[in-house]
Amino acid sequence: MNNRIRGLLTKKLSHAAVVASIGRSARAVIMEFVRQHGRAVLGALAVGTLCMGTAVLAAITPESVFKTAASNQVASTTLSIEKPSSVSTGKLMIATIAIHGGSAATISAVPSGWTQIGRTDNDANISLVTYWKVAGASEPSTYDWAVDGQTTAEGGITVYSGVDTSSPIDTYSGNTGLDVTATTSPITTTANSEELVTAFAVDEGKTTVAGSYFATSTGMTKKFDVSNTPFGPSLSVQEAVQVSAGATSSKSSAISGNSNPKNWVTQIIALRPPPPQVVANGGYDGGYNSSGSFSANPNGGTACFVGWGGYRAASTSLSWGGNAMTEAVRTTGFTDVPGNQIWHADIWYIKNPPSGTSTVSYTNSGGYDSNKDAAEFGWLCTTGEASSPIGAVDNSSNNNNVTTHFDLSITTTQPNSLILGTMFNNEIISNMTATGTLASYLCT
Repeated sequence: MNNRIRGLLTKKLSHAAVVASIGRSARAVIMEFVRQHGRAVLGALAVGTLCMGTAVLAAITPESVFKTAASNQVASTTLSIEKPSSVSTGKLMIATIAIHGGSAATISAVPSGWTQIGRTDNDANISLVTYWKVAGASEPSTYDWAVDGQTTAEGGITVYSGVDTSSPIDTYSGNTGLDVTATTSPITTTANSEELVTAFAVDEGKTTVAGSYFATSTGMTKKFDVSNTPFGPSLSVQEAVQVSAGATSSKSSAISGNSNPKNWVTQIIALRPPPPQVVANGGYDGGYNSSGSFSANPNGGTACFVGWGGYRAASTSLSWGGNAMTEAVRTTGFTDVPGNQIWHADIWYIKNPPSGTSTVSYTNSGGYDSNKDAAEFGWLCTTGEASSPIGAVDNSSNNNNVTTHFDLSITTTQPNSLILGTMFNNEIISNMTATGTLASYLCT
């Protein structure tokens, strides 16, 4: 997608702003850092929503505790599943229910707060129904589903943390068949590091193979394998992380019991990780110094970014807590003498910064006048990025004679994009006829 970023210069605000409106839940966080010494050096650092790019996000964590339950075969079936002991406020619960009888069985009552993900029927043989709920401050000890008709059911609840609680389900798909192997349909995830939850169910429940009906699918971890004996159904839930967004392969599980084909049903669900949060930010006036330092605390952030704007100076190195930062993008332009570029706007970053308060050190190279290396800094840290936080960069903006605004644009590769930008303006703030504006921006 193409995203346009517009920075506005106004006497009232006396600052430059870089804002973005993108993704599912666009937001902007503005940091300002301003200095006036005859000319003004301005910078702004803004963040929209996350562009996953090639980043590997902090993984969704499947809890080790789960609960399963079986129903009795009565005129009206109630399936009661205990709340797993690890459930706490903000964690995601996934309920998976297999029903003997397929499309003929009707779920007549669902516990409060549960939202259906999907229902997949293998004719009148067996059905698989899934639900989700984000745990609140007070949860009951059991959750009851009522199924009309004389049938049996088997179900389980699994728990996950680190999920986007506002929109936890990215996508899902169901599949049915008659075979000795149950197979999910392929799906396409839209974000990196999504948790794949697969459910396999069969309309059998022989005592001799109860608890081991389904083989573990390649690359997955089996959560549970349970049976309602002696007639079924049997149900297994398995999990894996899809590191990169895109198409998933089908997941297959061999069904035990005997070599006869069996009626089976499957679902595969992709859980969406949360968008990153800006957890710390600040600014620093470097003044007319060729080197210096300031303090910053990432506050649990997994990636930190420093925006730099300079007049007659160029940033040559930045370090965070003694660890070298990487320059992501640089814009240079305009000359006051032949061959001398006097305005710069950069973005530097570090992955997995040290915890706690650190010293951020910088060095600048002098330009036309080495005694006037004016530099301004703005920084922020976010949760979310871990492996490769830079998705796209652009440093094409080199706007002269800006009077009211500047327009930037960048193409993001995925929804939910984090947009960062630095802007440098070389005019006194009270004089709104800017003679030059530079900007650097990137999508991570």
